[in-house]
Amino acid sequence: IRISQFPTQLAEELDKALQELQRRKVKALIIDLRSNPGGLLESAVQVCSRFIATGKMVMRTSGRNPSEDITYVAVDCNKELDMPLAVLVNGQSASAAEIVAGCLKDHRRAVVVGTRSYGKGSVQKIVRLPNGAGVRFTVALYYLPSGKTINGNGVEPDIVVSVPAAEAAALGRQLVASPGVIRPDSDGAVEDVQLRRAKEILNGVNLLSGGNK
Repeated sequence: IRISQFPTQLAEELDKALQELQRRKVKALIIDLRSNPGGLLESAVQVCSRFIATGKMVMRTSGRNPSEDITYVAVDCNKELDMPLAVLVNGQSASAAEIVAGCLKDHRRAVVVGTRSYGKGSVQKIVRLPNGAGVRFTVALYYLPSGKTINGNGVEPDIVVSVPAAEAAALGRQLVASPGVIRPDSDGAVEDVQLRRAKEILNGVNLLSGGNK
């Protein structure tokens, strides 16, 4: 499943995709969050909630003002708690994408593969000035279940897999045109080494557990 952003309707779309995968008796799942700039915090909580038990911590915000200290937990919804998961991230995975990757990693619910994410984990507000201008300032930071802050740090993958610089642009185009394909049959295509590694890991997990590839 490739998630390119976190809009309002994401939870509904994700549920439909998971139902289809269950119908096809899929044995493992890769969630591709590469080059995802983020979106709604609530949508990130909803995604995490599909894969961890209700009530488990997703993330928290903390700031100087106690009103900014908020803990977000997994909500009650349709769950997929046993399917092996891998999450793909890169240096352009930010904000809500980092919350999902970090939460699932901290709960040992998924293996995170790729390169360190962007490191955007702050709550910001804008104060309007009398002349019509505005000042944007940070009031709180995002913290993962482990207590680590995302801001400035990002999420470090469990398995680091870098993409050669010469292939990065071509791979970025492939993520849009051919998601889930390791090497498209087209001119200029490159091998998606991160996706290939994630599939290898999940195949190994299923073999050890007696499942099918």
